[in-house]
Amino acid sequence: MQNSFQSLNEEMLKKDLQEFMEGRLNSVQKEEGVVSAIILPHSEEDHSEFAAEIARKLKQAGVHLKLDERNLSYEQKLNEAVEEGWDYVVSLGDKEKEYYYLSVREKSAVKFEFFWLGDFIKIARKRRHSL
Repeated sequence: MQNSFQSLNEEMLKKDLQEFMEGRLNSVQKEEGVVSAIILPHSEEDHSEFAAEIARKLKQAGVHLKLDERNLSYEQKLNEAVEEGWDYVVSLGDKEKEYYYLSVREKSAVKFEFFWLGDFIKIARKRRHSL
C-alpha cells in the first residue's frame, strides 16, 4: 500500500515539476486572501517594458501576479490563463500602452473591461479584503 502511495506521490511531484518548468504552475495554489492576476502582453517587442512597469506597480499594491513573457501567441496565453483560473487577466497592447490603462478580465467574466491602474488596484484591494 505504501509503495503505491509513494509512486503516486512521485508521479504528482514529477508532473508539478514539469508544469513549473513550463510556467503553468501558478496561482491556483495561491494563499487564501490573495488576489492573483496574470499579465499578457500582446507583443514582447512592443509591450514588454510597459508590462514590466505595470507588473511592478501591481506587486507593490499586493497583487500576486505572473508576467507571461513566453514566446506564444496571445490567444494561446489567454486560453491557458483562463484555464488556470487566475482572478484577473490583464491584457496589454498598443492602446493600453498609448492611453496608459489596463484591459482586465475577471475570472467569471467573458469580456474585458478597461481600468486606469489606480482604479484596478482599488478593486483588487477591495476584493482581497473580502476574501
